[in-house]
Amino acid sequence: MRITVAAGPYAHLASLGTGSDGLEVSLETLEPGHIFPRMLREAPWDVAEMSLATAYILAAKGDRRFRPMPVFPSRAFRHSALYVPAAGRVRTAADLRGARIGVLRYAMTTAVWVRAMLAGQYGVPAEGMKWFVGEDSAHPASVSPEIVGGAAALERMAVEGGLDCLISGRTPAAFAEGRLRRLFADFGAEEKAYFASSGVFPIMHVMVAKAELLERAPDVLARLMQRFEAAKHAAEEGFANFDISTYPLPWLPAYVEDARRAFSMGAGADLWPYGVEPNRRTLATFGQAIAAEGLAARALAPEEVFAA
Repeated sequence: MRITVAAGPYAHLASLGTGSDGLEVSLETLEPGHIFPRMLREAPWDVAEMSLATAYILAAKGDRRFRPMPVFPSRAFRHSALYVPAAGRVRTAADLRGARIGVLRYAMTTAVWVRAMLAGQYGVPAEGMKWFVGEDSAHPASVSPEIVGGAAALERMAVEGGLDCLISGRTPAAFAEGRLRRLFADFGAEEKAYFASSGVFPIMHVMVAKAELLERAPDVLARLMQRFEAAKHAAEEGFANFDISTYPLPWLPAYVEDARRAFSMGAGADLWPYGVEPNRRTLATFGQAIAAEGLAARALAPEEVFAA
């Protein structure tokens, strides 16, 4: 049985095409930002990467064209994603109360996590903030984002002082030039504190399968889950092998051990778990955040979103 898959260039998906389970898995590697709109518009693949926010919003609307699988190719703490003008007034998270905030899309997953983090960790609610977006997207009736025309326009506004803060998962060029700085200079320490207090490891993207695939072959889901797990473990063997330089990154062994300490895990523990149960707290937190913002009518339980 041939299965087409589209996802970003992840090491933990590289060996997805290897297996002896009767599946011929063909992986097409593209930038996630190119995959998302094509999957929603044309669904040219059987399985594809999708924004977690999109998956939840579709589920809340009863749109079941796609069934999210509890496979999370991209996850990231987003304290590093907040940039402020180098000489601007914003020095701490508290200074963002009522601020002018720029982000590519209001409903993008990064923005949802950042708003939840600011409210939960720093007591800074989204209410009263003025939002500027590069592209139109879903937003609650209580918010009226101003569309300014793309990521470059947002970065320019931040540099010129038209924004108090720019939310960007990609590092802006103006940061390297010294015209923007991160709100949290030691973002790693802030992220560890966030995890220690919340138990949440933010999920950015999820793999989704076309519903018609699961209707045609209900048993394919279990086999695909095994494929994703096997591919992830193959990648993990690389960073756990301290004898050779599998990845071109200095101090990787120290980083791996530091991550295990932060997650209170021993050697061999899964630092990147798939499945609903190991991620229940994170998924429940996101469902609550989506509902609290008015992007969903109510907080969906993970079982209401993910394929059984």
